[in-house]
Amino acid sequence: MQTFVKPDKISLSFQHIHALDTEALPASKCKKVEKLFLSHNHLCTLEGLEHFPNLTHLSLSHNRLQDIEELARLKNPNILECLAIKGNYIDRHPDYKALILRYFSGLKELDGLQVNEVLRGQLKEAE
Repeated sequence: MQTFVKPDKISLSFQHIHALDTEALPASKCKKVEKLFLSHNHLCTLEGLEHFPNLTHLSLSHNRLQDIEELARLKNPNILECLAIKGNYIDRHPDYKALILRYFSGLKELDGLQVNEVLRGQLKEAE
């Protein structure tokens, strides 16, 4: 498995992983990670994400996530600034963007789109 690890960033994209294995990383390392890239894998659950309390960027696009509640595993949702979730079963829910923006109040980018008050307002009106 080819991973890219820097003090504040871990990239595990395109690794055919089915689960987030935090056993291999010491807790002190997980706490320092701000950017976690897990796109293009086979993740059905985000179990283990709770070990990364300082995430500001999270890429989960093109996995097999079905339940939006999996995102609740993040310990500090308000510090997340960038989230990529498209290409999962979650994005089939008609209100998934509004639900995500409600939960992640500090989000500045969602699926490559800049999150601003106009977008927040449009999604709120659509509810």
